[in-house]
Amino acid sequence: MAQTTEFVLDVPTSTDITQPYTPGIHSGARAATGPFDTDGDGKIEVFVTDYSGGGRVHVIEVAGVNTWEHVYSTPWNDSTGNSNARYALGDVDLDGDGNLEIAFLSGWGFSDTNPGVLDGTFRPGLFVYEHTGDDDDYGDQPAFICEFNQGTTAFISEQFHIADVDGDGTQEILLPQNNSGSAADYFYIYSVSGTFEPNSSASTFATCVNEFTMARGATATDNGFYNFDEVGGGSPYSLIPADLDGDGTLELSAHAWNNFNFFNLDVTGPDTYVAPDPGSASPNLQAGEGDHVSLFGGHAVDINMDGDDEVFYPRYHSFSAQQVTLINYEAGEDILQVTTDNVLLDLIDGLTNFGITSGDMDGDGDPELIAVGSGYTAGAYNNGEPSRFVHLAHFLGGDVENAANYAVQQLNTSMPIDTADFDIVFRDSAGTMTRFFETNGSGVFPTKIAYLGDADSDGFFEVAMGFQSNSDSVQVIDEVWTEDIGEATWSVTTDDGNDWFLNDNNTRGGGFNPATGNVIVVSRSGGLKVYALSVDDGSVVDTLDVTGIEGGTFPLSEIAITSDGQIFGANLTLNGSTSNAKIYHWAAQDAAPTVVYDDALSAARYGDGIGVTGSGENVTVYLSGSGDNDAIAVFNLDGGALAFEKYLVPQTGVSLGRYGIAPTGHGTIWLNSPLTPLTEISADDGSVLRQFDANFLPVEYGDLDYFEKSGGQFVITGPAFGFNAVPFALIDVTTPGSERLVDTFEMAGEVTTVNSNANGTGFAAYGNGMLYLMASNNAISSVKLSLGYERTVRETIPAPGRAFMRVISSDGLNVSIEDDQVILPSDYQLSANYPNPFNPTTTFSFTLPIDKRVSVKVYDITGRLVSTLVNDQFYPAGTHDVTWNGTNQAGQQVASGTYLYSLEYGNFRQTRKMVLIK
Repeated sequence: MAQTTEFVLDVPTSTDITQPYTPGIHSGARAATGPFDTDGDGKIEVFVTDYSGGGRVHVIEVAGVNTWEHVYSTPWNDSTGNSNARYALGDVDLDGDGNLEIAFLSGWGFSDTNPGVLDGTFRPGLFVYEHTGDDDDYGDQPAFICEFNQGTTAFISEQFHIADVDGDGTQEILLPQNNSGSAADYFYIYSVSGTFEPNSSASTFATCVNEFTMARGATATDNGFYNFDEVGGGSPYSLIPADLDGDGTLELSAHAWNNFNFFNLDVTGPDTYVAPDPGSASPNLQAGEGDHVSLFGGHAVDINMDGDDEVFYPRYHSFSAQQVTLINYEAGEDILQVTTDNVLLDLIDGLTNFGITSGDMDGDGDPELIAVGSGYTAGAYNNGEPSRFVHLAHFLGGDVENAANYAVQQLNTSMPIDTADFDIVFRDSAGTMTRFFETNGSGVFPTKIAYLGDADSDGFFEVAMGFQSNSDSVQVIDEVWTEDIGEATWSVTTDDGNDWFLNDNNTRGGGFNPATGNVIVVSRSGGLKVYALSVDDGSVVDTLDVTGIEGGTFPLSEIAITSDGQIFGANLTLNGSTSNAKIYHWAAQDAAPTVVYDDALSAARYGDGIGVTGSGENVTVYLSGSGDNDAIAVFNLDGGALAFEKYLVPQTGVSLGRYGIAPTGHGTIWLNSPLTPLTEISADDGSVLRQFDANFLPVEYGDLDYFEKSGGQFVITGPAFGFNAVPFALIDVTTPGSERLVDTFEMAGEVTTVNSNANGTGFAAYGNGMLYLMASNNAISSVKLSLGYERTVRETIPAPGRAFMRVISSDGLNVSIEDDQVILPSDYQLSANYPNPFNPTTTFSFTLPIDKRVSVKVYDITGRLVSTLVNDQFYPAGTHDVTWNGTNQAGQQVASGTYLYSLEYGNFRQTRKMVLIK
């Protein structure tokens, strides 16, 4: 499906605060609504909201084929910016006089010294601007303000409706109002009594009349309102008119924030609304848990054209899944009861989290769901991915409650202004200059969307959408790669008078706790202690509980710390086959330790080296030893205990990981010990992947840590047993075959590492931009590490563009409509993989209804590309098999977990899940 962007509301920055979208105040366009013809000139209008100027609406009118013009803005009423103006409606006639109006919320938070506030012209409420009779003119003051009579001064309403829902000839205002505190939460149904004239809000005798109000708790009880706390409560978010049961009269679909709560009202006559009986079987349904909501509201449409309406609610908290829920009733069902038969949670995948509407975008006479896509990031642009701001869901016929009957299409909407909000980075990497973009702030995203039909009479169909989080300025940044290992910021030495770090071979293990920001050190001098040191000066700030840690040749030597601050340690066992190895677990730094493993192991010696990956309940522990039957023991945390999984034997009889063991979390483990080479092995089977000879790194280096920084992968190893001057080394291991020794260095001034006991070398750890190093019998030091690109802001400039609204046309769709054969997305098939779960390979098939160029790709659960199995290749009609061997683009084995495999053809995609286990 082809499309073009035929109009962009690109507003330059200005020092004139009365201009649209005042810099620093506006926050973008929360909504684009339409189509309207409020001035009756036969030209379609789109309304775009603006928080600046006290809240405004800008009217954009079609002026010809692919030509639009900004023809009117409601006045700049106040110097403040506020978030009342989240939505706007046109073609409104609240007073029934035939002169149409613009309506939106405003008036809250205006300056106390504003003359309009002082003389009563401006009051918080629904601001109504009436057409004056002149082309594109709606006055310079509100014609009327509906104040809703509850004394509320603030309004948060993402979506409201104005329509004659009860058939009495007068339009009703259906307003869900969310405010801070439940006492200010209302569902309002109001109408207007009397008439008003343009610019007359301060003098009109028209009044706003309460037809029905729903409130919460005591507010409802004290005022005689319906108490919707009794039907699920929550913050009001939608009140949508729809003929749910096809009886020819309207009902109201109500939705509240928290627990994805739904209930309905029946409109039974003029000014008569029936709410559900709280004591009935199912007056409401909380379809989600916690903070779940349809943030920008839902949309009613008869999607299958059978005479009754369906209501579609995007679930904001479905996040990247972009799932939409369906509310559906059949003829004769009781609409005042809501069950899981009526609420199809997350029925449609991949459509939207935000704005939704409907219309016939492909000209086949049937409506599609039309929704906004995700925001566009600089990372996506740098990777060559297009913006996809418009998503469609084609209903294919059949049961509306069957997810298979919806085909989602994500349209390519790219254009040069997509990059207007990005910072520009010029990178100098060893003299090689590159340029790329970075997202400025949170990044622009589309908000609410309106289907316009063929607004400009060119034979094609348009949609308009608002955009928020637009940047007023961008930065031009220079960055240069810097590598520098600084002087020690502090040191604790064996001769500084402390009583726990001595020259007695009894302080050997430790690490950095990212959860607390402390350096953790194990000492056996004068009895077992585990100390927490301040990263500021190395002083002791705490000691860990060591109750119950006993046994072994030594009760505790080394420790390993997870990313969320869990600590694991093991006793030193000289014969793991005859004396149990014990592993201890601190759930947090201030917790008491528990024994999580107490059993025999196969190798002669365990406890000198320990490493961990994962967090929470998903933790793997690696315990290393030495001897003729050298084996690394692997355990998984399971219900508060460690379950033994397997042994890894990189090289029989060689203790590669006796002291230094650093799992990467990417399916590999780095190993090191004095007198053995630095080695990387597979965490799956222990096979050696990389090993460095003494010409690259002397074999005297011992303990090590693995870390990632500035897009690179690094190993810090040391201290070097037997060396007098070069105790630590930093190695860049990012690219196999291109490893490099970044630097070798001493850790602290005149302190050298001469340790007579090769069994106790120390530790090396990284955290928060610092290296934390220990050489047994000598010193513990903190060293500043500068490793990455240093940045300088060259200049800050006005954003090259501020695209607050776009009109996008489906101008290539007619070709497919006129084809003799129409192939639907559902005609393409992607099979389940087998086996699933799998290791190491799995196979699946795809079936094509016609000859087609297709791609088959594997993504991780976050949507990042892992591997391209078929890249835009031509295949004949029929079924074709594809096998994946669990590797990424670089041919490296990927970690265990859930992956997505996708068949991609044209603008469509089908995706399934598979699970890799190791």
